[in-house]
Amino acid sequence: MGFRFCHALYGQKIQHDLEDIAQFASNHPEEVLLLDFNHLYGFENEEKFTTFIDLIVSFFPGKIWSSEDTEKTSFESVSISEILARNKQILLFSKQLFDRKFSFIFPTKALRSYWPNKNKKSSVNQFNLITLQSKLDSQMSVIQCIMTPRLENVISPRNRSLFRYERNLMRELPDWLERTRIEGLKPNIIITDFIGENSFVSKVIAYNYSDS
Repeated sequence: MGFRFCHALYGQKIQHDLEDIAQFASNHPEEVLLLDFNHLYGFENEEKFTTFIDLIVSFFPGKIWSSEDTEKTSFESVSISEILARNKQILLFSKQLFDRKFSFIFPTKALRSYWPNKNKKSSVNQFNLITLQSKLDSQMSVIQCIMTPRLENVISPRNRSLFRYERNLMRELPDWLERTRIEGLKPNIIITDFIGENSFVSKVIAYNYSDS
């Protein structure tokens, strides 16, 4: 039985990515990682779902945070320092597809993700700004700084790769983040592609330290 992470038309066995994540966690013990499995396809029985969860757990022995690890009344009130103090690093989010319950799996609704579903840089930025300006209904919220191509984008000779298609959005992302700061907005979690192509990571770190 095999499981794959699927992105667009490509999907490799999840062991490859889980190995990378586990290595990163080992090399950076001060980091807390959120693994969100919000789309599960082909899980027709409880045995398959359990096998999937057991496989994930096997890569992070003793490192997955559980609801049993806290006396707090709500998940959002738990701090990163509390998680690290218990020698945990992994927060696992997924749908509970069957009757068996796992205390270390948090519901996907606890991690609200806002998908722009736009194929233009300006539209993506505008959507995300409007989202941040509204009252987010969860402290654990995800802003997606990515474009979603349409057919005309895929077949365009100018966009021979996802990188070429998204590069302008990626290059301007640090400036966009600074704009949110000037406007007093506070993104919680941001996902984007090709973070090695700009100073996005250092900008986020500086943003966090200045607000601490």
